[in-house]
Amino acid sequence: TMGYDGKGQYPIKKMDDLDTLDIDFSKEYILEKLVKLKKEISNILPKFHKKFPDFQDRLKAFAIWQVGKPYELFCLGEESGQDTDPIFRLDVSDCTVHILTSLASVQSYNWDEAKETLIDIHYKPTDNGVSVPTYKSRWHFTTDRIQDNPSTINITSSLIKDDDLKTVKLTLNRKEDGKEFPEAINSLTHSLDCRIPVSS
Repeated sequence: TMGYDGKGQYPIKKMDDLDTLDIDFSKEYILEKLVKLKKEISNILPKFHKKFPDFQDRLKAFAIWQVGKPYELFCLGEESGQDTDPIFRLDVSDCTVHILTSLASVQSYNWDEAKETLIDIHYKPTDNGVSVPTYKSRWHFTTDRIQDNPSTINITSSLIKDDDLKTVKLTLNRKEDGKEFPEAINSLTHSLDCRIPVSS
């Protein structure tokens, strides 16, 4: 929830709820700043498409444009349930969020579209091919994203000769004592092979 003093007078469960509020834009409060950001990004994204029609150029430009924002670890969530952080945000970032929001933004023309694109990128699809934002369906591990997420494919072998790579075996989501963590993602425990550069 958010409010004029940040203490939650307005029960906001999703970004769309902001559109139904009668907001006084003459006041520089938390809520107004969030609404302004949403509108500003919706104005900015089409300009990136116009100036950088090539996807790779647009991705580079947007990623550079994001550099310098405040760093906040683990700043994306599902807006409900176990992780109530926003699904999509551009006010703070960490390394994973920088990549996810850049990918989502450059494929979109407004805030709402970027949020929906981020859901497609950041969450595993159901059997029906629909990505639904839940803690369990989130791509939690970088190795998962690289090996199985079509939005973040592994390009290692295209950059490094096969002779300079070695295979290592990893087990994800398991502590040294054999226990899993946290409970909400214990179904993700699995082993995989990763190709990494060999030190010379």
